[in-house]
Amino acid sequence: MTDLNRYLEALLVANDPTQAMQAAVHQVRRTFGCDVSWTGLVEDGCLRMGTASGLRTPEMSAVWRLEVGSGIGGRAALLGRPHKSSDYQHDARRVPAKRVIDNEGIVTVLVVPLLSADRTLGVLYAACRRPRAWADEDVGQLETIGRYLAVRLEQLDVDGRAEAEARSHRERADAASAALRSAADLAHGLMGADRIEEAVQTASTALDVRIELRDEGGRLLHSGGRQGGRTLLSGELEPGGSLRLALLSADAHRSADEPALRLAYEVLRSQLLRLGERERTTERLRGDLFDQLVTGRLADGEGLVRRLALIGMSGLARGARVLVAGSRGPGGQVSARFAEEFRTTFTRSLLQRRGDRLAALVELPTAPEGRTRQQLAELLARERLRSPGAGAVIGIGRACGGLGDISMSYDEARAACEVGLSGDHHSEDGVVSARNLGLQGLASLPLAQLETTVADTLGPLRELDEQRGTQHLATARAYLGNDRHLPRTAAELRVHYNTVRNRVAQIERLLGVDFDDVDDRFRIETALRMESVVRALSHRPAGTVMP
Repeated sequence: MTDLNRYLEALLVANDPTQAMQAAVHQVRRTFGCDVSWTGLVEDGCLRMGTASGLRTPEMSAVWRLEVGSGIGGRAALLGRPHKSSDYQHDARRVPAKRVIDNEGIVTVLVVPLLSADRTLGVLYAACRRPRAWADEDVGQLETIGRYLAVRLEQLDVDGRAEAEARSHRERADAASAALRSAADLAHGLMGADRIEEAVQTASTALDVRIELRDEGGRLLHSGGRQGGRTLLSGELEPGGSLRLALLSADAHRSADEPALRLAYEVLRSQLLRLGERERTTERLRGDLFDQLVTGRLADGEGLVRRLALIGMSGLARGARVLVAGSRGPGGQVSARFAEEFRTTFTRSLLQRRGDRLAALVELPTAPEGRTRQQLAELLARERLRSPGAGAVIGIGRACGGLGDISMSYDEARAACEVGLSGDHHSEDGVVSARNLGLQGLASLPLAQLETTVADTLGPLRELDEQRGTQHLATARAYLGNDRHLPRTAAELRVHYNTVRNRVAQIERLLGVDFDDVDDRFRIETALRMESVVRALSHRPAGTVMP
Protein backbone atom coordinates (compact mmCIF):
# COMPACT_ATOMS: atom_id res chain seq x y z
CA MET A 1 0.00 0.00 0.00
CA THR A 2 1.44 3.38 -1.01
CA ASP A 3 1.79 6.25 1.43
CA LEU A 4 -1.05 8.20 -0.31
CA ASN A 5 -3.37 5.19 -0.07
CA ARG A 6 -2.68 4.89 3.64
CA TYR A 7 -3.54 8.58 4.00
CA LEU A 8 -6.82 8.15 2.10
CA GLU A 9 -7.69 5.16 4.26
CA ALA A 10 -6.99 7.18 7.39
CA LEU A 11 -9.31 9.93 6.11
CA LEU A 12 -12.05 7.42 5.37
CA VAL A 13 -11.98 5.86 8.82
CA ALA A 14 -11.92 9.27 10.51
CA ASN A 15 -15.11 9.66 12.53
CA ASP A 16 -14.88 13.41 13.05
CA PRO A 17 -13.04 16.45 11.62
CA THR A 18 -10.31 16.29 14.30
CA GLN A 19 -9.31 12.74 13.30
CA ALA A 20 -9.28 13.71 9.61
CA MET A 21 -7.09 16.77 10.23
CA GLN A 22 -4.76 14.71 12.44
CA ALA A 23 -4.30 12.23 9.59
CA ALA A 24 -3.51 15.15 7.25
CA VAL A 25 -0.82 16.79 9.43
CA HIS A 26 0.87 13.39 9.95
CA GLN A 27 0.81 12.85 6.19
CA VAL A 28 2.38 16.30 5.61
CA ARG A 29 5.26 15.51 7.96
CA ARG A 30 5.83 12.12 6.36
CA THR A 31 5.68 13.49 2.82
CA PHE A 32 7.98 16.48 3.32
CA GLY A 33 10.02 15.32 6.29
CA CYS A 34 9.19 18.69 7.85
CA ASP A 35 9.26 19.54 11.55
CA VAL A 36 5.76 20.98 12.04
CA SER A 37 2.35 20.84 10.37
CA TRP A 38 -0.98 22.30 11.45
CA THR A 39 -4.43 23.20 10.18
CA GLY A 40 -6.44 26.36 10.60
CA LEU A 41 -10.25 26.36 10.31
CA VAL A 42 -12.40 29.34 9.33
CA GLU A 43 -14.77 30.39 12.12
CA ASP A 44 -16.62 33.72 12.03
CA GLY A 45 -14.11 35.33 9.66
CA CYS A 46 -11.03 34.07 11.53
CA LEU A 47 -8.66 31.12 11.30
CA ARG A 48 -8.36 29.10 14.48
CA MET A 49 -6.00 26.15 14.90
CA GLY A 50 -7.55 22.76 14.31
CA THR A 51 -4.88 20.10 14.85
CA ALA A 52 -1.07 20.22 14.88
CA SER A 53 1.92 17.87 14.79
CA GLY A 54 5.49 18.66 15.87
CA LEU A 55 4.89 21.71 18.07
CA ARG A 56 7.23 22.04 21.06
CA THR A 57 4.73 23.69 23.40
CA PRO A 58 0.92 23.79 23.64
CA GLU A 59 1.04 27.62 23.72
CA MET A 60 0.88 28.04 19.97
CA SER A 61 -2.17 25.77 19.70
CA ALA A 62 -3.93 27.90 22.29
CA VAL A 63 -3.17 31.41 21.00
CA TRP A 64 -2.71 31.00 17.25
CA ARG A 65 -5.44 33.00 15.49
CA LEU A 66 -5.59 34.89 12.17
CA GLU A 67 -8.19 37.06 10.58
CA VAL A 68 -9.02 35.89 7.05
CA GLY A 69 -6.88 38.09 4.80
CA SER A 70 -4.27 38.76 7.50
CA GLY A 71 -0.91 36.98 7.72
CA ILE A 72 0.36 34.35 5.32
CA GLY A 73 -2.31 31.78 6.17
CA GLY A 74 -5.07 34.41 6.21
CA ARG A 75 -4.12 35.54 2.72
CA ALA A 76 -4.12 31.97 1.45
CA ALA A 77 -7.63 31.55 2.82
CA LEU A 78 -8.85 34.83 1.34
CA LEU A 79 -7.27 34.46 -2.10
CA GLY A 80 -7.76 30.70 -2.39
CA ARG A 81 -4.19 29.96 -3.52
CA PRO A 82 -0.91 28.71 -1.91
CA HIS A 83 1.49 31.04 -0.07
CA LYS A 84 5.06 30.32 1.13
CA SER A 85 7.80 32.03 3.09
CA SER A 86 11.55 31.23 3.15
CA ASP A 87 12.24 33.48 6.18
CA TYR A 88 9.17 33.12 8.33
CA GLN A 89 10.60 34.86 11.40
CA HIS A 90 11.27 38.05 9.46
CA ASP A 91 8.45 37.92 6.91
CA ALA A 92 6.60 41.25 6.78
CA ARG A 93 3.32 39.42 6.20
CA ARG A 94 3.40 37.85 9.63
CA VAL A 95 0.87 38.86 12.27
CA PRO A 96 1.83 40.49 15.62
CA ALA A 97 1.86 37.16 17.51
CA LYS A 98 5.53 36.65 16.64
CA ARG A 99 6.66 35.39 20.00
CA VAL A 100 4.93 32.03 19.80
CA ILE A 101 6.26 31.54 16.28
CA ASP A 102 9.75 32.48 17.35
CA ASN A 103 9.53 30.12 20.32
CA GLU A 104 8.80 27.29 17.89
CA GLY A 105 11.86 28.24 15.84
CA ILE A 106 10.01 27.96 12.54
CA VAL A 107 12.06 29.27 9.61
CA THR A 108 10.11 28.37 6.46
CA VAL A 109 6.42 27.63 5.79
CA LEU A 110 4.20 26.54 2.92
CA VAL A 111 0.42 26.94 3.29
CA VAL A 112 -2.41 25.92 0.98
CA PRO A 113 -6.15 26.66 1.29
CA LEU A 114 -8.66 23.89 2.04
CA LEU A 115 -11.24 24.59 -0.64
CA SER A 116 -14.79 23.31 -0.88
CA ALA A 117 -17.00 24.02 -3.87
CA ASP A 118 -18.17 27.50 -2.89
CA ARG A 119 -16.06 28.45 0.13
CA THR A 120 -12.76 28.06 1.99
CA LEU A 121 -12.89 25.68 4.95
CA GLY A 122 -9.41 26.49 6.27
CA VAL A 123 -5.69 26.14 5.54
CA LEU A 124 -3.00 23.44 5.81
CA TYR A 125 0.58 24.30 6.84
CA ALA A 126 3.92 22.57 6.27
CA ALA A 127 6.77 24.20 8.33
CA CYS A 128 10.49 23.59 8.91
CA ARG A 129 12.86 24.81 11.62
CA ARG A 130 15.67 24.98 9.08
CA PRO A 131 15.95 26.75 5.74
CA ARG A 132 14.13 25.08 2.89
CA ALA A 133 13.29 26.13 -0.64
CA TRP A 134 9.75 25.05 -1.51
CA ALA A 135 9.59 23.67 -5.04
CA ASP A 136 6.55 23.62 -7.31
CA GLU A 137 6.37 19.88 -6.75
CA ASP A 138 6.06 20.53 -3.00
CA VAL A 139 3.22 22.92 -3.60
CA GLY A 140 1.42 20.34 -5.74
CA GLN A 141 1.83 17.61 -3.15
CA LEU A 142 0.58 19.79 -0.31
CA GLU A 143 -2.40 20.89 -2.44
CA THR A 144 -3.22 17.20 -3.07
CA ILE A 145 -3.14 16.42 0.64
CA GLY A 146 -5.22 19.50 1.33
CA ARG A 147 -7.76 18.70 -1.40
CA TYR A 148 -8.46 15.24 0.00
CA LEU A 149 -8.71 16.69 3.52
CA ALA A 150 -11.19 19.35 2.33
CA VAL A 151 -13.39 16.69 0.73
CA ARG A 152 -13.45 14.66 3.94
CA LEU A 153 -14.06 17.73 6.10
CA GLU A 154 -17.02 18.63 3.88
CA GLN A 155 -18.38 15.12 4.33
CA LEU A 156 -17.91 15.36 8.10
CA ASP A 157 -19.57 18.82 8.13
CA VAL A 158 -16.61 20.48 9.77
CA ASP A 159 -18.30 23.90 9.98
CA GLY A 160 -21.75 22.58 10.89
CA ARG A 161 -23.21 24.12 7.76
CA ALA A 162 -24.90 20.96 6.55
CA GLU A 163 -26.39 20.34 9.98
CA ALA A 164 -27.56 23.95 10.20
CA GLU A 165 -29.18 23.69 6.78
CA ALA A 166 -30.78 20.38 7.70
CA ARG A 167 -32.02 21.88 10.97
CA SER A 168 -33.36 24.88 9.07
CA HIS A 169 -35.13 22.58 6.62
CA ARG A 170 -36.61 20.58 9.49
CA GLU A 171 -37.78 23.76 11.21
CA ARG A 172 -39.36 25.04 8.01
CA ALA A 173 -40.99 21.68 7.39
CA ASP A 174 -42.30 21.57 10.95
CA ALA A 175 -43.57 25.13 10.64
CA ALA A 176 -45.22 24.35 7.30
CA SER A 177 -46.87 21.25 8.75
CA ALA A 178 -48.10 23.19 11.74
CA ALA A 179 -49.37 25.97 9.49
CA LEU A 180 -51.18 23.49 7.26
CA ARG A 181 -52.76 21.85 10.30
CA SER A 182 -53.84 25.30 11.47
CA ALA A 183 -55.23 26.03 8.00
CA ALA A 184 -57.17 22.78 8.10
CA ASP A 185 -58.52 23.64 11.55
CA LEU A 186 -59.40 27.12 10.25
CA ALA A 187 -61.23 25.64 7.28
CA HIS A 188 -63.23 23.44 9.65
CA GLY A 189 -64.01 26.40 11.89
CA LEU A 190 -65.05 28.61 8.97
CA MET A 191 -67.47 26.01 7.67
CA GLY A 192 -69.40 26.42 10.92
CA ALA A 193 -69.52 30.24 10.66
CA ASP A 194 -73.04 31.37 9.76
CA ARG A 195 -72.33 35.09 9.64
CA ILE A 196 -69.68 37.07 7.82
CA GLU A 197 -68.61 38.83 11.05
CA GLU A 198 -68.01 35.46 12.68
CA ALA A 199 -66.00 34.17 9.71
CA VAL A 200 -63.75 37.25 9.62
CA GLN A 201 -63.12 37.17 13.37
CA THR A 202 -62.39 33.44 13.38
CA ALA A 203 -59.87 33.78 10.55
CA SER A 204 -58.11 36.85 11.98
CA THR A 205 -57.64 35.11 15.35
CA ALA A 206 -56.39 31.86 13.81
CA LEU A 207 -53.94 33.56 11.42
CA ASP A 208 -52.90 36.39 13.78
CA VAL A 209 -53.51 38.93 11.01
CA ARG A 210 -55.90 41.79 10.39
CA ILE A 211 -58.63 41.06 7.87
CA GLU A 212 -60.54 43.77 6.04
CA LEU A 213 -63.46 43.56 3.63
CA ARG A 214 -64.10 46.79 1.72
CA ASP A 215 -66.49 47.86 -1.02
CA GLU A 216 -65.47 49.30 -4.38
CA GLY A 217 -65.30 52.79 -2.88
CA GLY A 218 -62.87 51.69 -0.15
CA ARG A 219 -65.50 51.74 2.59
CA LEU A 220 -64.70 49.29 5.41
CA LEU A 221 -67.57 46.81 5.72
CA HIS A 222 -66.13 44.13 8.02
CA SER A 223 -62.82 43.75 9.86
CA GLY A 224 -61.11 41.57 12.41
CA GLY A 225 -57.76 41.68 14.20
CA ARG A 226 -55.52 44.48 15.38
CA GLN A 227 -55.16 47.78 13.53
CA GLY A 228 -52.17 48.54 11.29
CA GLY A 229 -49.71 46.45 9.34
CA ARG A 230 -48.67 45.97 5.74
CA THR A 231 -50.79 44.17 3.21
CA LEU A 232 -49.86 40.52 2.71
CA LEU A 233 -52.64 39.42 0.39
CA SER A 234 -55.35 41.43 -1.31
CA GLY A 235 -57.76 40.89 -4.16
CA GLU A 236 -61.33 40.89 -5.38
CA LEU A 237 -63.64 38.65 -3.40
CA GLU A 238 -64.89 37.34 -6.73
CA PRO A 239 -63.75 38.18 -10.28
CA GLY A 240 -65.44 41.33 -11.48
CA GLY A 241 -67.06 41.90 -8.09
CA SER A 242 -67.18 45.09 -6.05
CA LEU A 243 -65.70 43.75 -2.79
CA ARG A 244 -62.02 43.45 -1.90
CA LEU A 245 -60.58 41.15 0.75
CA ALA A 246 -57.21 41.96 2.36
CA LEU A 247 -54.93 40.30 4.93
CA LEU A 248 -52.54 42.62 6.81
CA SER A 249 -49.82 41.97 9.39
CA ALA A 250 -47.50 44.07 11.52
CA ASP A 251 -45.02 41.16 11.62
CA ALA A 252 -42.17 41.97 9.21
CA HIS A 253 -41.35 38.26 8.90
CA ARG A 254 -44.77 37.28 7.55
CA SER A 255 -44.82 36.71 3.81
CA ALA A 256 -47.51 36.27 1.19
CA ASP A 257 -45.46 33.31 -0.06
CA GLU A 258 -46.42 31.21 2.96
CA PRO A 259 -48.43 28.32 1.46
CA ALA A 260 -50.58 27.96 4.57
CA LEU A 261 -51.40 31.68 4.61
CA ARG A 262 -52.43 31.65 0.96
CA LEU A 263 -54.47 28.49 1.55
CA ALA A 264 -56.22 30.10 4.51
CA TYR A 265 -56.89 33.24 2.42
CA GLU A 266 -58.55 31.17 -0.30
CA VAL A 267 -60.56 29.18 2.27
CA LEU A 268 -61.81 32.41 3.84
CA ARG A 269 -62.59 33.86 0.44
CA SER A 270 -64.58 30.76 -0.50
CA GLN A 271 -66.53 30.88 2.75
CA LEU A 272 -67.38 34.57 2.30
CA LEU A 273 -68.56 33.84 -1.24
CA ARG A 274 -70.69 30.98 0.12
CA LEU A 275 -72.23 33.27 2.74
CA GLY A 276 -72.85 35.91 0.08
CA GLU A 277 -74.58 33.43 -2.20
CA ARG A 278 -76.68 32.24 0.72
CA GLU A 279 -77.71 35.83 1.38
CA ARG A 280 -78.64 36.31 -2.28
CA THR A 281 -80.73 33.14 -2.22
CA THR A 282 -82.38 34.16 1.04
CA GLU A 283 -83.15 37.60 -0.35
CA ARG A 284 -84.81 36.08 -3.41
CA LEU A 285 -86.91 33.76 -1.27
CA ARG A 286 -87.84 36.09 1.60
CA GLY A 287 -87.11 39.58 0.37
CA ASP A 288 -86.79 40.95 3.90
CA LEU A 289 -83.92 43.25 2.92
CA PHE A 290 -85.96 44.67 0.05
CA ASP A 291 -88.95 45.02 2.35
CA GLN A 292 -86.95 47.03 4.89
CA LEU A 293 -85.68 49.38 2.18
CA VAL A 294 -88.99 50.14 0.47
CA THR A 295 -90.90 50.52 3.73
CA GLY A 296 -88.28 52.83 5.25
CA ARG A 297 -87.44 50.60 8.25
CA LEU A 298 -83.81 51.73 8.50
CA ALA A 299 -83.05 51.31 12.20
CA ASP A 300 -79.70 49.67 11.34
CA GLY A 301 -78.55 51.55 8.26
CA GLU A 302 -74.95 50.30 8.52
CA GLY A 303 -76.18 46.73 8.76
CA LEU A 304 -78.24 47.20 5.59
CA VAL A 305 -75.20 48.62 3.78
CA ARG A 306 -73.13 45.59 4.76
CA ARG A 307 -75.87 43.20 3.65
CA LEU A 308 -76.16 44.96 0.30
CA ALA A 309 -72.39 44.75 -0.17
CA LEU A 310 -72.33 41.06 0.69
CA ILE A 311 -74.83 40.25 -2.07
CA GLY A 312 -72.92 42.43 -4.54
CA MET A 313 -75.37 45.37 -4.47
CA SER A 314 -73.38 47.99 -2.53
CA GLY A 315 -74.15 50.57 -5.23
CA LEU A 316 -77.79 50.59 -4.13
CA ALA A 317 -76.74 52.27 -0.89
CA ARG A 318 -75.19 55.20 -2.76
CA GLY A 319 -77.77 55.78 -5.45
CA ALA A 320 -80.80 53.86 -6.68
CA ARG A 321 -84.27 54.15 -8.16
CA VAL A 322 -87.42 52.06 -7.69
CA LEU A 323 -89.47 50.70 -10.59
CA VAL A 324 -92.89 49.05 -10.27
CA ALA A 325 -94.37 46.96 -13.09
CA GLY A 326 -98.00 45.89 -13.45
CA SER A 327 -100.47 44.71 -16.06
CA ARG A 328 -104.10 45.29 -16.94
CA GLY A 329 -104.44 41.59 -17.66
CA PRO A 330 -105.97 38.96 -15.34
CA GLY A 331 -104.44 39.20 -11.87
CA GLY A 332 -102.65 42.42 -12.74
CA GLN A 333 -99.23 40.71 -12.68
CA VAL A 334 -96.47 40.78 -15.24
CA SER A 335 -95.23 37.32 -16.20
CA ALA A 336 -92.43 35.33 -14.58
CA ARG A 337 -90.65 35.54 -17.94
CA PHE A 338 -90.75 39.34 -17.70
CA ALA A 339 -89.15 39.17 -14.23
CA GLU A 340 -86.34 36.92 -15.50
CA GLU A 341 -85.70 39.15 -18.50
CA PHE A 342 -85.64 42.18 -16.22
CA ARG A 343 -83.11 40.51 -13.91
CA THR A 344 -80.95 39.57 -16.90
CA THR A 345 -81.11 43.08 -18.38
CA PHE A 346 -80.45 44.89 -15.10
CA THR A 347 -78.03 42.65 -13.21
CA ARG A 348 -77.42 45.25 -10.50
CA SER A 349 -80.96 45.17 -9.16
CA LEU A 350 -83.20 43.60 -6.51
CA LEU A 351 -86.65 42.27 -7.50
CA GLN A 352 -89.64 41.35 -5.39
CA ARG A 353 -93.30 40.53 -5.94
CA ARG A 354 -95.39 42.88 -3.81
CA GLY A 355 -99.06 42.02 -4.09
CA ASP A 356 -99.84 41.80 -7.81
CA ARG A 357 -97.01 44.13 -8.79
CA LEU A 358 -93.34 43.49 -9.48
CA ALA A 359 -91.06 45.99 -7.72
CA ALA A 360 -87.39 46.51 -8.60
CA LEU A 361 -84.62 48.48 -6.94
CA VAL A 362 -82.06 49.43 -9.59
CA GLU A 363 -78.67 51.12 -9.26
CA LEU A 364 -78.57 54.69 -10.56
CA PRO A 365 -76.03 53.97 -13.32
CA THR A 366 -78.79 51.83 -14.86
CA ALA A 367 -81.57 54.34 -14.04
CA PRO A 368 -84.18 54.96 -16.75
CA GLU A 369 -82.41 57.61 -18.76
CA GLY A 370 -81.75 57.31 -22.48
CA ARG A 371 -80.72 53.79 -23.38
CA THR A 372 -82.05 52.39 -20.12
CA ARG A 373 -85.53 53.75 -20.77
CA GLN A 374 -85.37 52.16 -24.18
CA GLN A 375 -84.49 48.83 -22.55
CA LEU A 376 -87.54 49.14 -20.31
CA ALA A 377 -89.74 49.87 -23.33
CA GLU A 378 -88.36 46.78 -25.08
CA LEU A 379 -89.13 44.63 -22.04
CA LEU A 380 -92.71 45.93 -22.01
CA ALA A 381 -93.07 45.39 -25.76
CA ARG A 382 -92.09 41.72 -25.40
CA GLU A 383 -94.51 41.39 -22.47
CA ARG A 384 -97.34 42.80 -24.60
CA LEU A 385 -96.54 40.25 -27.31
CA ARG A 386 -96.80 37.45 -24.74
CA SER A 387 -100.09 38.87 -23.38
CA PRO A 388 -101.83 40.87 -26.13
CA GLY A 389 -104.19 43.48 -24.74
CA ALA A 390 -102.83 43.19 -21.19
CA GLY A 391 -101.22 46.64 -21.31
CA ALA A 392 -98.16 46.30 -19.08
CA VAL A 393 -96.85 49.48 -17.45
CA ILE A 394 -93.68 50.38 -15.54
CA GLY A 395 -93.85 53.21 -13.01
CA ILE A 396 -90.63 55.04 -12.16
CA GLY A 397 -89.89 56.70 -8.81
CA ARG A 398 -87.40 59.39 -7.92
CA ALA A 399 -83.62 58.98 -8.04
CA CYS A 400 -82.37 58.20 -4.53
CA GLY A 401 -79.30 59.77 -2.98
CA GLY A 402 -79.26 57.30 -0.11
CA LEU A 403 -81.19 54.61 1.71
CA GLY A 404 -83.64 57.10 3.20
CA ASP A 405 -85.05 58.04 -0.21
CA ILE A 406 -85.88 54.50 -1.32
CA SER A 407 -89.25 54.29 0.43
CA MET A 408 -90.36 57.55 -1.24
CA SER A 409 -89.12 56.34 -4.61
CA TYR A 410 -91.14 53.16 -4.13
CA ASP A 411 -94.31 55.06 -3.22
CA GLU A 412 -93.90 57.24 -6.31
CA ALA A 413 -93.15 54.32 -8.63
CA ARG A 414 -96.17 52.42 -7.32
CA ALA A 415 -98.43 55.47 -7.73
CA ALA A 416 -97.08 56.14 -11.24
CA CYS A 417 -97.73 52.52 -12.21
CA GLU A 418 -101.30 52.65 -10.89
CA VAL A 419 -102.03 55.97 -12.59
CA GLY A 420 -100.63 54.58 -15.82
CA LEU A 421 -102.80 51.48 -15.55
CA SER A 422 -105.90 53.56 -14.69
CA GLY A 423 -105.80 55.34 -18.04
CA ASP A 424 -105.45 58.86 -16.64
CA HIS A 425 -102.06 59.12 -18.30
CA HIS A 426 -101.16 57.75 -21.69
CA SER A 427 -97.63 56.58 -22.52
CA GLU A 428 -96.70 55.18 -25.92
CA ASP A 429 -93.98 52.89 -24.53
CA GLY A 430 -95.68 52.07 -21.21
CA VAL A 431 -92.98 53.75 -19.12
CA VAL A 432 -94.55 56.25 -16.69
CA SER A 433 -92.46 58.59 -14.53
CA ALA A 434 -93.73 60.02 -11.26
CA ARG A 435 -91.77 63.17 -12.04
CA ASN A 436 -93.48 63.65 -15.40
CA LEU A 437 -96.86 63.05 -13.77
CA GLY A 438 -96.09 65.61 -11.09
CA LEU A 439 -96.55 62.99 -8.37
CA GLN A 440 -93.18 63.39 -6.64
CA GLY A 441 -93.76 64.04 -2.97
CA LEU A 442 -97.47 63.23 -3.17
CA ALA A 443 -97.31 59.45 -3.27
CA SER A 444 -95.58 59.20 0.11
CA LEU A 445 -98.34 61.12 1.89
CA PRO A 446 -100.93 59.06 3.78
CA LEU A 447 -103.88 58.17 1.57
CA ALA A 448 -106.33 59.70 4.08
CA GLN A 449 -104.46 63.00 3.98
CA LEU A 450 -104.56 63.06 0.19
CA GLU A 451 -108.28 62.28 0.23
CA THR A 452 -108.95 65.12 2.67
CA THR A 453 -107.12 67.63 0.45
CA VAL A 454 -108.92 66.39 -2.67
CA ALA A 455 -112.32 66.59 -0.98
CA ASP A 456 -111.61 70.08 0.33
CA THR A 457 -110.50 71.38 -3.08
CA LEU A 458 -112.51 69.38 -5.61
CA GLY A 459 -115.45 68.20 -3.50
CA PRO A 460 -118.19 70.19 -5.32
CA LEU A 461 -117.07 68.85 -8.70
CA ARG A 462 -116.98 65.23 -7.48
CA GLU A 463 -120.42 65.52 -5.95
CA LEU A 464 -121.90 67.00 -9.12
CA ASP A 465 -120.29 64.33 -11.32
CA GLU A 466 -121.58 61.56 -9.03
CA GLN A 467 -125.11 63.00 -8.75
CA ARG A 468 -125.73 64.10 -12.34
CA GLY A 469 -123.18 62.09 -14.33
CA THR A 470 -121.36 65.19 -15.54
CA GLN A 471 -117.65 65.29 -16.46
CA HIS A 472 -116.43 68.34 -14.63
CA LEU A 473 -113.32 66.66 -13.14
CA ALA A 474 -112.31 65.24 -16.52
CA THR A 475 -112.88 68.66 -18.10
CA ALA A 476 -110.76 70.45 -15.49
CA ARG A 477 -107.98 67.90 -15.95
CA ALA A 478 -108.04 68.14 -19.77
CA TYR A 479 -108.36 71.95 -19.78
CA LEU A 480 -105.32 72.46 -17.52
CA GLY A 481 -103.43 69.63 -19.23
CA ASN A 482 -103.83 71.42 -22.56
CA ASP A 483 -102.67 74.72 -21.06
CA ARG A 484 -106.23 76.17 -21.12
CA HIS A 485 -106.48 75.80 -24.91
CA LEU A 486 -110.20 75.39 -25.64
CA PRO A 487 -110.00 73.75 -29.11
CA ARG A 488 -107.48 71.10 -28.01
CA THR A 489 -109.48 70.41 -24.86
CA ALA A 490 -112.68 70.00 -26.88
CA ALA A 491 -110.91 67.61 -29.27
CA GLU A 492 -109.62 65.49 -26.40
CA LEU A 493 -113.03 65.34 -24.71
CA ARG A 494 -114.84 64.98 -28.05
CA VAL A 495 -117.34 67.69 -27.25
CA HIS A 496 -118.17 71.08 -28.77
CA TYR A 497 -115.99 74.09 -28.16
CA ASN A 498 -118.80 75.97 -26.40
CA THR A 499 -119.50 72.99 -24.15
CA VAL A 500 -115.96 73.19 -22.82
CA ARG A 501 -116.25 76.96 -22.29
CA ASN A 502 -119.49 76.56 -20.36
CA ARG A 503 -118.06 73.76 -18.21
CA VAL A 504 -114.96 75.82 -17.38
CA ALA A 505 -117.13 78.75 -16.30
CA GLN A 506 -119.26 76.45 -14.13
CA ILE A 507 -116.12 74.87 -12.58
CA GLU A 508 -114.73 78.30 -11.68
CA ARG A 509 -118.08 79.22 -10.08
CA LEU A 510 -118.42 75.95 -8.12
CA LEU A 511 -114.84 76.04 -6.80
CA GLY A 512 -114.57 79.79 -6.39
CA VAL A 513 -111.41 79.99 -8.51
CA ASP A 514 -110.14 81.87 -11.53
CA PHE A 515 -108.10 79.81 -13.99
CA ASP A 516 -106.33 82.98 -15.08
CA ASP A 517 -104.87 83.23 -11.57
CA VAL A 518 -101.58 81.25 -11.28
CA ASP A 519 -102.11 80.40 -7.58
CA ASP A 520 -105.62 79.06 -8.26
CA ARG A 521 -104.32 76.98 -11.16
CA PHE A 522 -101.50 75.54 -9.02
CA ARG A 523 -103.96 74.57 -6.26
CA ILE A 524 -106.36 72.89 -8.69
CA GLU A 525 -103.59 71.08 -10.62
CA THR A 526 -102.08 69.74 -7.37
CA ALA A 527 -105.49 68.53 -6.21
CA LEU A 528 -106.11 66.85 -9.57
CA ARG A 529 -102.81 64.97 -9.27
CA MET A 530 -103.70 63.94 -5.74
CA GLU A 531 -107.10 62.75 -6.98
CA SER A 532 -105.40 60.58 -9.58
CA VAL A 533 -103.21 59.00 -6.90
CA VAL A 534 -106.16 58.45 -4.56
CA ARG A 535 -108.31 56.92 -7.27
CA ALA A 536 -105.46 54.69 -8.50
CA LEU A 537 -104.44 53.47 -5.06
CA SER A 538 -107.68 53.43 -3.10
CA HIS A 539 -108.81 50.17 -4.67
CA ARG A 540 -105.35 48.57 -4.26
CA PRO A 541 -103.61 48.04 -0.91
CA ALA A 542 -99.86 48.44 -0.60
CA GLY A 543 -99.55 44.65 -0.87
CA THR A 544 -97.57 42.06 0.93
CA VAL A 545 -94.60 39.95 -0.10
CA MET A 546 -95.73 36.95 -2.06
CA PRO A 547 -94.08 33.62 -1.29
